[in-house]
Amino acid sequence: MRRLIPAFGLSAILLGCPSPAPAWQTTIMDAPGLPSEFVAVDKSSRHLFLLARRSPLTVEEAFPSIHGRIEGDKQVEGDLRTPEGVYFVRGKIQAPLDFDEYGSQAHALNYPNPVDRLRGKTGYGIWIHSKGRPIANQRTQGCIAIDLDDIDRLAPRLKPGTPVLVAQRVDGPVLRASSVRTAQQDEILSSVAMSSEQPSAAQLSASAEQAVPLQSAQLSFPASIPSPERPAAVELPAEAPADSSASFGDMASAPSETQREDTSRAVVNASDSEVSFPEEGETDPAFPADLALPSQEKTPIPAVTETATEESVRAQSNLPVLFDSSALSSVADETSLQEVARRSAEWNRAWADRSPSFFDFYDPEAYTRTSENFNAFKALKSSLFQRFSWISIEQGDISVLPGPGYWVSWFTQYYRAPNLHTEGTRRLYWMPGEDGTLKIVAMEWLPEDLGLHDAFMRRVTPEILQLVEDWRKAWEDGDLKRYASFYRPGADQGTLKGRDAILENKKSIWARKKPVRVELQGTTVYVEDRGVRVRMTQLYSDSSGYHDRGIKELLLYPEGDSWRIASESWTIIRDKA
Repeated sequence: MRRLIPAFGLSAILLGCPSPAPAWQTTIMDAPGLPSEFVAVDKSSRHLFLLARRSPLTVEEAFPSIHGRIEGDKQVEGDLRTPEGVYFVRGKIQAPLDFDEYGSQAHALNYPNPVDRLRGKTGYGIWIHSKGRPIANQRTQGCIAIDLDDIDRLAPRLKPGTPVLVAQRVDGPVLRASSVRTAQQDEILSSVAMSSEQPSAAQLSASAEQAVPLQSAQLSFPASIPSPERPAAVELPAEAPADSSASFGDMASAPSETQREDTSRAVVNASDSEVSFPEEGETDPAFPADLALPSQEKTPIPAVTETATEESVRAQSNLPVLFDSSALSSVADETSLQEVARRSAEWNRAWADRSPSFFDFYDPEAYTRTSENFNAFKALKSSLFQRFSWISIEQGDISVLPGPGYWVSWFTQYYRAPNLHTEGTRRLYWMPGEDGTLKIVAMEWLPEDLGLHDAFMRRVTPEILQLVEDWRKAWEDGDLKRYASFYRPGADQGTLKGRDAILENKKSIWARKKPVRVELQGTTVYVEDRGVRVRMTQLYSDSSGYHDRGIKELLLYPEGDSWRIASESWTIIRDKA
């Protein structure tokens, strides 16, 4: 029978008992709001799970994995730790890889994410990759690695935007029921126990089976998540100019992991298309923080090989701890997920309503540190709210995952305003404010052609056609009150300016001669920057015997859950003699 070396003795022998970086643990419950598919990495059991919520939540794949040489949450560049939190796949590395170090392929994550930067964490270049030989008895310098066959199996599911949750321990009924402890996993733990590496959390608890289950208390707001200690200054990359886009191209050669551990700003490619994070133009600034390529002149961090000395490992273990996540645990259950999703939906509505309450969703200090100056952001948005007569936002299903002391929500978004229409994926990073209310500390916007414009047209076209038919019937019936309800107060109708003027004109005409026939033919609906335009052939006749035919165009603006006529034009068609 294999015997594990007692955890305390092993730690003392190897490292002289340095304090490991604090570690985060979370519980995932099957609940609405979880993404339909995501990766969860449990560092304590050394497994990578592919989870899918197809009602119910299931573990579709489970692979043995290895992580950084030093236990705990990544804090600073070169500390050899694997970061813990919520990350997203940015793309597949296209540059040539060192097969022995990275195997056949690698997929970059967006470490450091905005909350990492807010907490002063440094480094970049965390990948999911493989190794050129079995991962047993190996570690990485901060990345997540699985075996060659496993990466080939997982790779099709690592599309750009795939969420990856990394924690010291990921618990939950579906994970406990999966029984993923395998003979290969035991081999990894055994080899690590006999090596010169720092023990894992699994060893510190003697075995995964003996580990104490996580507390299942729900994550409440504000009690369960203390506000993080924010450093006096957080060095952020320069903000990209408006309407700019930065993208990643091919590198001549991939840096070694000793050169690029913590370099996820390395060149990536998303399914043969460039990964870019441009700004949203005038409507919403992008989050440019992970765009810059690593400097080729950067001094490489010292290599830590399989024969690392006690001194080198101890030196890395004693790097500073900037954020203590050891007191944090989270439960992704229905209550907590719904709270985050509710706030996300309210934020979208406040934006579309051009409401001053929109700005109450933000933590100004944190947003300034992660994204852009909040006062400047507020001034710009306020001016747009005043200038635009409408804003329309189509929001897709909201997905939510917990991080250590924060939540991330994301959804597809189709934004339309008189100056712009754009579509993509929106990410919101939430943390509890001083009053316990969830506040946005950072945003990310990934513009992409998702077919949302076409979906929007399929959805609204029947609504528009029905509205036009109701408007036609009110006109034909000579119902002034009902007719008036289809116009905005500032609407124009040819030379008539304002709804009141339009109604006075119709009232005067209908007092002398009533409409008899209003017929519309060939109605076409299409979108333009100013709104939705409807074009049709109109045939009209009244009780005096008058009749005409021409082209009628209506410009409609969204108003609440409906539409109103903002402008109406008429061009008569004269029959040839």
